[in-house]
Amino acid sequence: MIKDRETGLLVAPGDADALERGVAEVLRDPQLAHEVGQTGRAWVRTRFSASGQRDALLAIYRERLGKYAALANRSAEHATSQAPPNTPPNPGRPVEFGSVPFITIVIPVRNEEAHLEAVLQSLLDQEYPRDRYEILVTDGNSVDGTARIVEQIKNASVTRVRYFQIHSSYRVPAVTLA
Repeated sequence: MIKDRETGLLVAPGDADALERGVAEVLRDPQLAHEVGQTGRAWVRTRFSASGQRDALLAIYRERLGKYAALANRSAEHATSQAPPNTPPNPGRPVEFGSVPFITIVIPVRNEEAHLEAVLQSLLDQEYPRDRYEILVTDGNSVDGTARIVEQIKNASVTRVRYFQIHSSYRVPAVTLA
């Protein structure tokens, strides 16, 4: 993830002398510190923003759904080729949603009140059939309004939204439980 001298300084793991030299270099060179800091910050913002994570997740869903849609369309084309003569073709036929899998979306969170409502709403607004997915929010002991946001969305949604509070301040146990 770190690009040497672009988003940080790389040193060999366990090499305390190299780490000391790297820290000393950054302290001696404010221009290097500024450039590496700015580039690193921009890199993190683009890759780990709420909208970036949402877009990456939606891209995965679109890719997976595209494969199922292709299978369903091939089945529909095969059925059309088996149809009696003079049966009009329907090339724009939508995919039958019974052919898509049931999916579970797991969202491990901690103190995500600022972004969680938009993420959940975006997931609920998709075209995927509401009875073919569920959303599980595993909360690593948030102290903000995360639980309240999930409860509001859960109570207003037709789609199954479940909330689990994990008594840990780390996302790892929340992911493990999910």
